[in-house]
Amino acid sequence: MEMNVTRPSLRAACDVMCAVTWLRSQHLPNANITSNYLINQYWILVSHKFPAFIYDLFLRLCGQKPQMMRIFNRLHKAIGLLEYFSSQEWQWNSENMNMLMSHLTPEDRKLFNFDVRQLNWPEYIENYCIGTKKYVLNEDMSDIPAARQHLRK
Repeated sequence: MEMNVTRPSLRAACDVMCAVTWLRSQHLPNANITSNYLINQYWILVSHKFPAFIYDLFLRLCGQKPQMMRIFNRLHKAIGLLEYFSSQEWQWNSENMNMLMSHLTPEDRKLFNFDVRQLNWPEYIENYCIGTKKYVLNEDMSDIPAARQHLRK
């Protein structure tokens, strides 16, 4: 249900709200980490859902399509998918890999290159994020260039 704003004062209020929201969106994201489920749900409500709802309400009043609730729902879906892996304590042991690496000939080291010290980590993380977006979240890849440009600002 879209409303067409005709009163000048309401239109001015919508324009101010859109400008303030745009300015606030230029800030870098931050994170609050807590192990308490209720506190986490409170912060999601206060810092994500309520502002997104208010912003969408203003967008509707200005005759525009609401978008923030959809964005935050996608964000929380992604967080939910990765929650188990990010909320557990993991311990890794690399003794077997080190032992195997020490027994390889130089030719085998080139053939079976599994030394993680030689990984290009920025490229690896970028591929990891793109793969997660495409195959786990099933999202459209056409917005990646615009997102990269936005991050460079």
